[in-house]
Amino acid sequence: MEAITREGNGMARMQGFVIFVTDTKVGDQVKIKIERVMRKFLIAALAETN
Repeated sequence: MEAITREGNGMARMQGFVIFVTDTKVGDQVKIKIERVMRKFLIAALAETN
């Protein structure tokens, strides 16, 4: 994650999209599950861990 939003979500950029991920912090490297695709950004959650 590159930054934290005002709402406290992690934010990253990948392949031209801004990605917002809940329950993350700056520096986290995580696997995500895309929940919603918007025109210029994605909303994601942490992927389930086994």
